[in-house]
Amino acid sequence: MAIGGSGDESLAAPSGLEVAPGAALEVPVILGNASDVVGYYLQLSYDSARLTCTDALTRDFAAGWNVQANPQTGQVTVGGYGATPLAGAGTLVRLQLQALPDAPVGALPLTFQYAPNSTTIPVSPWRSSTAK
Repeated sequence: MAIGGSGDESLAAPSGLEVAPGAALEVPVILGNASDVVGYYLQLSYDSARLTCTDALTRDFAAGWNVQANPQTGQVTVGGYGATPLAGAGTLVRLQLQALPDAPVGALPLTFQYAPNSTTIPVSPWRSSTAK
């Protein structure tokens, strides 16, 4: 699966992934055709009846970048940035997934959204109230 970013960038992950109940799975997210990428935002949606996301690691292509993952039920949002712009192609981040103990075996549908550099990133305002 590949999703275009701004310009010619693309995002891809392996397709046809399967995992046994209770097993761990690492999903490499590959950035292709990168040119001066200094930050990104991506969101992975998955079947929460089968998986949880435990971590997001940066290595390889984006080694030294700062990465923050926000796992929620059925999705994980990952943002990253670095001082050295990325160019070319390589593994942007490795998502650590865990299959639930009673998860059925079968293909894992994964859906990505991706925004490099200055592409609009959706923001939800957080509001607090003070009891009076």
